[in-house]
Amino acid sequence: PFILLNLFLSMVAALQAPLILMSQNRSSDYDRLHADNDYHVNLKTEEEMRVLHAKIDRIIQKDNPDLFEIQKMQTKMLGELQKQVNELNSHQKIKNVD
Repeated sequence: PFILLNLFLSMVAALQAPLILMSQNRSSDYDRLHADNDYHVNLKTEEEMRVLHAKIDRIIQKDNPDLFEIQKMQTKMLGELQKQVNELNSHQKIKNVD
């Protein structure tokens, strides 16, 4: 009976081996396609990031002169406000002394 059982198990193993190998091959093909898809997605993302960086750089270069002029105006206005505050403080001190 053991010889017959051994023969049966060997026959089952011989039939299962090609099926298992084909299944593993199909799985590796799927993994390869998945990795290729990930690679293309990463390339597209990297290109989009480059485009966004270029747009931001262009905006910064275009707006920098305007920002510098705005900063000059704000500094001038702050100086004028500081003069007004100093004048008010000096008038207030004069009133307090009287």
